[in-house]
Amino acid sequence: MLKKKFCLLVSVAAVSLSMLCTSKVNAAFPEVKRIWGADRYETCSKIVQEGWKSTSQYAVIVNGENFPDALSASVLAKKYNAPILLAKGSTLGDKTYSELKRLKVQHVFIVGGAAVITPSVESTMKNMGITTERLSGQDRNETSAAVAEKIGTDNGVILTTDNDFTDALSIAPIAARYQMPIVLMPKDGIPGSVEKFMAGKNISKTYIIGGANVISEDTALKFPNVERIDGKDKYERNINIIKAFGDKIDFSNVCMAYSEQFADALSGSVFAAQGANPIILMGDKASEYTKYFLTTKESEIKNITVFGGTSGVKELHEQDVFNSTSGDASNNTPTTEVSVQNNGSPIVKQGNWVYYSVNNGSSSSTSKFYKEKTDGSGKVKLSDDFAKKIWIDGDYIYYINYYGEDQKNCFYKMKNDGTERSELTDDAPVYVNFQDDYIYYAKYNKVDSDKFSVYKIKKDGTGKQQIGNEHGMYLALKDGWIYYANLDDGSKIYKMRTDGSDKKLLCNDSAENYMSVVGDWIYYCDNENNNLYRIKLDGSEKQKLNNSNSRNINIEGNYIYYSVIDDNDNGLLYKMKLDGSENKMLSDVDCSTAVEVQGEYVYCSGFNSNGVYRIKNDGTGYEKISQNKSVLSLYVAGDWVYHLDFMSGNMTSKLYRMKLDGSSNEIVE
Repeated sequence: MLKKKFCLLVSVAAVSLSMLCTSKVNAAFPEVKRIWGADRYETCSKIVQEGWKSTSQYAVIVNGENFPDALSASVLAKKYNAPILLAKGSTLGDKTYSELKRLKVQHVFIVGGAAVITPSVESTMKNMGITTERLSGQDRNETSAAVAEKIGTDNGVILTTDNDFTDALSIAPIAARYQMPIVLMPKDGIPGSVEKFMAGKNISKTYIIGGANVISEDTALKFPNVERIDGKDKYERNINIIKAFGDKIDFSNVCMAYSEQFADALSGSVFAAQGANPIILMGDKASEYTKYFLTTKESEIKNITVFGGTSGVKELHEQDVFNSTSGDASNNTPTTEVSVQNNGSPIVKQGNWVYYSVNNGSSSSTSKFYKEKTDGSGKVKLSDDFAKKIWIDGDYIYYINYYGEDQKNCFYKMKNDGTERSELTDDAPVYVNFQDDYIYYAKYNKVDSDKFSVYKIKKDGTGKQQIGNEHGMYLALKDGWIYYANLDDGSKIYKMRTDGSDKKLLCNDSAENYMSVVGDWIYYCDNENNNLYRIKLDGSEKQKLNNSNSRNINIEGNYIYYSVIDDNDNGLLYKMKLDGSENKMLSDVDCSTAVEVQGEYVYCSGFNSNGVYRIKNDGTGYEKISQNKSVLSLYVAGDWVYHLDFMSGNMTSKLYRMKLDGSSNEIVE
């Protein structure tokens, strides 16, 4: 019954579809403050002066040149509301000496053995009338265990690699804020000092940073209640850590530090922890994954605090992270490296501009294609086209110019100021991917016999050629491979090179209903029961994630949000981890037509719920925010929720928008 309803509404909507527009009040960039000095010691001193303006009974001293012992210090420092200060070689250093005097410190925790912080440093502090307590071990693992013993395990423990500093620094502010000790681990095996520390402890949760290539599965199995936080590189892990603890983080101030040196991030870790703020790691070039994540937090971020001088985090990167302009995107395939928000949708946001199309009549002659600022100002007409789907890559807009159902809808390109408009091909593409000079897609002109054939075309419209002989859905481009559901073989999952060679069958299950590439995994629903599965990109490690009839699947951070369709056509809202664990129902209110995740809220609509509702992503705070009936689809863009409503009386649809809390519900003209 649900499928019949859905097909009817989609058919009606296709005839009278009005595209989306948006308005977002967030015109100004965040304010940037840089805390820095001539070297790491002066930078540390400046951070301490900013965070501890009066006195502090305690301080934590670490070696400013040697990272391993220092990595566990943040949690200890926060426990005593103490700053971290850097010892300089075999001396205390002028800057650190001055801060100890200014703060009137009475007790110092020294993290590291005598080879790391020499007895002469300890003697200097004792001569200042300061008592000292050294936490150390025979190696970096034992030192971190000694610090962890001082913290306790009531709130859980964090395991990070012992041969690099970036993972520990990424999680340091969160670990410090919520008092979870950071224990340094080799890839394989558990050091005796760590086993001794674990003995008899009630460890409520173990967070492991990195995949099995960082800390092995055999090691992980020896710890209780494990949750891995992984990513393909240190920048992706940095962001995934922040996402995993997103509900505990205050994004009003975001801290930034250089990824290639440890000292500035370490010095700033307790400063960040005081405000429950994250530390974003920045390299010599801003990561696209980082840039995209920060654009999703644009409305929340008011201030950026940069630790260190411009030899680390470049000045142009401070705000450039909110202006991503390059990367790959696919309309149905979530990807970590996208240049714009909602690429391949009726509404697309890039930087401070929103692009959309409207059609207020029954023919294409009444169409308009617009862009406007995210605050609703500066509206500009780009063309008289009706853009059914929009993609943006760099300075160019690509879109399906829609003439109506059963018509020859074409693929167009124009510059984002409306100039250089031209038709690229008379195909109407789906599953669009950009790479270098080419666009990869499956064609979907309803009147064509080779629907869903795979093509590539140059961005200037030349060089169009078919790739392979297959008809494919859910195309995703990654590392020179095209992943797709092969319609010529029962929608089984395949991959082939971008030139059509090396075609490989990855899975015998049919993925006709859903398939998406996220990270190193392919997520899909089987056709038999619509249960959700995942396999690795090479076809290995197949996992069944649920036993439910799954729809409206959203993969957001480390979680999957989805509808479970029951016998009464209700879509119950569920959430689970990417590996299928912690699967739980968030709401039994119907969400059969749409599920949209935005920040801490999930927005939903269904045939039987007669409106739009939102609920927090932990299942609390349910609110019905709209009484509109027969909501066909919804999108969340900035400060607005857009929903397309089916009007059964005249078999048309209308587009509405409302604020995120349900106020100001209005028809979009």
